Amino acid sequence: MRLWQDLSEDFDLNLFYANRGHFTLAHTDASVRTMRWRAEVNKHLGVNSELVSAEEVQRACP
Repeated sequence: MRLWQDLSEDFDLNLFYANRGHFTLAHTDASVRTMRWRAEVNKHLGVNSELVSAEEVQRACP
């Protein structure tokens, strides 16, 4: 990630890099288990990832 963040400055070129997040919605209990597992794997790989409730998503995206 750091390579891409600094690359625009290194080459004095706008690469339109943006550091953003997203929600992946789970619609079944099995999907929630998969998303929980995915969040844990992401954390082990250094990605800021967490499982949030439907209420938290609704507050963030009314």
